[in-house]
Amino acid sequence: MNYYPLVGSRMGRRIASGLCLALAMDACVNAAFSAEADAPFGQGSQLTLWRSHAGAMKSNTPGMGDAIAYLSAGGITIGSNPVAGCALWSWKWGGKEYVNQRDFGRIFQSSIAVAGHYGFVPNPTEAGDKYTTPEMRPNEKHGSPCIKLFTVTAPTDEFPWASAETPVQSTRAVPLEWTPENLRGGRSNAIVWKDLVIGKDITLNYNKMGPVAKYTTVVRVPKCDACGKFSLEIPTGYMTDEFEFQCVYDAKTRECRPVSLQPTGAPLGVFPTSGYGGVILATRDHRYAMGIYGVSTQMGGSILMPGGGITLFHFGLAHDGNAPTAANTYKWSVHASSAFVDGDVRFNVYLVSGTLDSVESLMTELATADTK
Repeated sequence: MNYYPLVGSRMGRRIASGLCLALAMDACVNAAFSAEADAPFGQGSQLTLWRSHAGAMKSNTPGMGDAIAYLSAGGITIGSNPVAGCALWSWKWGGKEYVNQRDFGRIFQSSIAVAGHYGFVPNPTEAGDKYTTPEMRPNEKHGSPCIKLFTVTAPTDEFPWASAETPVQSTRAVPLEWTPENLRGGRSNAIVWKDLVIGKDITLNYNKMGPVAKYTTVVRVPKCDACGKFSLEIPTGYMTDEFEFQCVYDAKTRECRPVSLQPTGAPLGVFPTSGYGGVILATRDHRYAMGIYGVSTQMGGSILMPGGGITLFHFGLAHDGNAPTAANTYKWSVHASSAFVDGDVRFNVYLVSGTLDSVESLMTELATADTK
């Protein structure tokens, strides 16, 4: 794995010790590590230095640039943003944009949460940190460094199923801490978790099913046998405020059970009883819908059950419309967990687009084929 530490001031003794207790990864149990050494999960730097470093990485990565990287197949067009950790910035079906793009905390992406022992929960985030709000100038925003972005249109050892019909977009990022102040960062001082990687492999036209995409979240953390587990979103998605209909879809019973979300109310945790299915969000007329399909861990899949499932939330008090940049948004989040193992850890969900009826039908096909 390639590590890209930022150049900056060293953490103090108490902060380094706190990191060891809070994250408890392999660097913390390595006898070579001491509180005087550089913090094992990245250093904060001045924003100008970080921008220079990220730019240098992009220039060394084939095909990397600031333009959105688009890929189309099966009636879906996706776009990943190199300045936001190459996280998924755009998702279109039928010409409609599904993704809320207001800031780097939204879009479609993954994040990790690890229980802390000194006052906060570390939150490495694929796209960037909280300093990406709309009023900020582009050069002020903190995006995670993107270290890999490519498209596969022919079989490879890693993606033997890839073809021009079923292409794969693969990305990796070194995540930023969502709240940099927790590690003595701030608006002009981003904090990068230099030993972590978060990314995705998206296969369009999965199994030649048209508007069905396999979304594989990929994470890598330092190995630590005694560290228990960390939690993550695989992924979370923020959609425009047009997608005001939501239901829990059981792909075994073919039941679409509507749910009601209150604007900025409590998150609603759901998952179908059978362990196969997920949630569907659709416009009021049901002409545009997205299904988030998966299988519970009880049934051999990736979605954490019990105790996780999928949560739904509505940010809806701004009354500023349903454009992709509006404050209003519907959020869904798929939950998983993993031990601190060596190497890449992968989790699968399937994103399905179409009308409400066609999304239900395709999710049923996935369950019938025992897709996990």
